[in-house]
Amino acid sequence: MSRYQIPYRPLQKPNEIRLLQLSAASNGRKTDFPEATLIQTAIESGQSISVLSYVWGTDKDEDLLNCDGGKVRITKNLGQALRRLQRDDDPSCGSTQCASTRTTFPSATSRSN
Repeated sequence: MSRYQIPYRPLQKPNEIRLLQLSAASNGRKTDFPEATLIQTAIESGQSISVLSYVWGTDKDEDLLNCDGGKVRITKNLGQALRRLQRDDDPSCGSTQCASTRTTFPSATSRSN
C-alpha cells in the first residue's frame, strides 16, 4: 500500500520534526475522514503537543486521512483513533503525562487507544 500521497518537504534544520496537526471536528460530529496538516517545527519550540500510542495494525484494513489537500492511506485503527481524538466530547480522550517522551517533548501528553 502506498501510504504517502502528499508533497514531500525535506526538513530544513537538524532539530526539526514533523507533527500531524489534527483538525477538530465541528460540534463533536463524526467526519468521513480525519483531517490534518503536516507541520514542521523545531523540537525546542516549546509548543504543547499530544502523543498518540496505539497498535498500528496491518495493511489489510485501510482508511484515508485528508492531509494538506491530499489523501494519505492509513490503517483502519489509526483512522478510528484520529476520529476519536477529533471529537471534543469523547471522555476517553483524556490526557496523562507521558514520562518516556519528557526529554524530547517536554510539554507532550499521551493518549492511548
